[in-house]
Amino acid sequence: LRIMRLLAEHPFAGLRRPLQVFYGEITSIVICEWIEGKDWKSLQIGVEENVWIMMQVADALEHLHSTLGLNHGDVHGGNVIIDRRGRAHLVDFGHSQARSCACRGAEPHLDVKKLAETARKLI
Repeated sequence: LRIMRLLAEHPFAGLRRPLQVFYGEITSIVICEWIEGKDWKSLQIGVEENVWIMMQVADALEHLHSTLGLNHGDVHGGNVIIDRRGRAHLVDFGHSQARSCACRGAEPHLDVKKLAETARKLI
């Protein structure tokens, strides 16, 4: 829930915002903004569009890492929603952890700045 608080306090266009948190004795529920769109993995789009999305995801991850000190922990095409305007939104923070923690997947080894640099060179 600390992660949801950080996301709410430091909004960023590429990250889904939590709107309300309901605390319970056994579990808590987080209500997030609704993003009308499709997940990235289900889209059949060209190279330029994919590079543009990759740049947006890299920017969102950079904010998550540098500003909030968090790892997403589960970055893949199903956790990136592309809205009607072609903007990418990183969603599903269920595996997120502080950057000092060991995380699943390859994200701790992901050089976000290098990814963004590479993406910009491709277009």
